[in-house]
Amino acid sequence: MNKTLAVLILISLVCLSGCAGSRVERVGQPLAIRVAGVAGASFMGTIKTNGVTQKVTGTVPTELHIDANASQLAGSFQQGAEPGTIRFEIFEGERLVGSAGTTGPGGHCRFTVREGGMGSRSSWRFSKE
Repeated sequence: MNKTLAVLILISLVCLSGCAGSRVERVGQPLAIRVAGVAGASFMGTIKTNGVTQKVTGTVPTELHIDANASQLAGSFQQGAEPGTIRFEIFEGERLVGSAGTTGPGGHCRFTVREGGMGSRSSWRFSKE
């Protein structure tokens, strides 16, 4: 009986120490900015991820891919000379996190997206500035 009890205690300690050392890593989806609106409309702006700023230019429609390790994203965009509206839709995988838009020639918008999740599922907070 003592041998059985000792083996059970040893197995329990091994299992507990193995479980204590492991942790669940967040498996985040990459972020993307999908630019939609009047086809051919131009835009320019900046994207800042984790403290690194890059300038971007483009025409509608397009998609801007963000570093998969980003925990914060800030965008500032200005529409070109074309009339109409341009929407900047921020996605985590296929889930819409938020959107901002410009209206008319020279229109501008700003937004910030911050990761604020706990556990294995991330959640993103979107705010227009």
